[in-house]
Amino acid sequence: MQGSFWLYRRARDLKGFVPVPNEVFMAFLRGFAVARMVGCITADPTSPVQITPLPSSSEPDDMRPLEFPFPLLTAVDPSNILPALLEAFPLCFGRVPTDRHKAFKAYEQLYRYGQKLEGDYRLPREVLEYLTTGAIPMEPVDREIFSRMSGPSEENRSENLIGYLEINLARLSTLSGRALTGREHRRGTGSISPDASVLTIEICSHLIEAYQEVYNSLVNRSDVPVV
Repeated sequence: MQGSFWLYRRARDLKGFVPVPNEVFMAFLRGFAVARMVGCITADPTSPVQITPLPSSSEPDDMRPLEFPFPLLTAVDPSNILPALLEAFPLCFGRVPTDRHKAFKAYEQLYRYGQKLEGDYRLPREVLEYLTTGAIPMEPVDREIFSRMSGPSEENRSENLIGYLEINLARLSTLSGRALTGREHRRGTGSISPDASVLTIEICSHLIEAYQEVYNSLVNRSDVPVV
């Protein structure tokens, strides 16, 4: 599938290629940042990416991890997995005849993690609860990153999450200074020339905005959970 996809090209840039409104697109970006920093989404492109549903937006008896389309349309490394997941969104339409609305469930949860209810973005109450108590009311699918972000106190946990976001913002800032040349292309193997960060550069300004919103929400959070 990767090699033959539209003769290795897209007709639009990545943001225009994903058929969702801007507010949903931005929620996807914020949602990935939040879910990733608490270990509730995986980033291994060699297997289906999984996301843990938020308890507040799921049936209590159905908290099983949800899977995104696989294989992805573009071969990427973990640091560029998010734009590849977005690029794969249209594949869900092919599953609608058999899965109906469930075809979009993983993306729905990505949206829920990053959903802006009103005004400025605020972290989901489950994440606020984790920061306060150290207990997370859903099962992380990436135990390694969850362990790295954990800490014995709210201050430690907050510092770890802030550090994670700062590292990502620094990387995105560096990539934003790298202009696309027009010579980038998809190889027959599904990889991108010159490298997979091309996908990230395509939406770099939006990623910076989204990660900054999550950062601000974390730094300026109140003790009142989001309902």
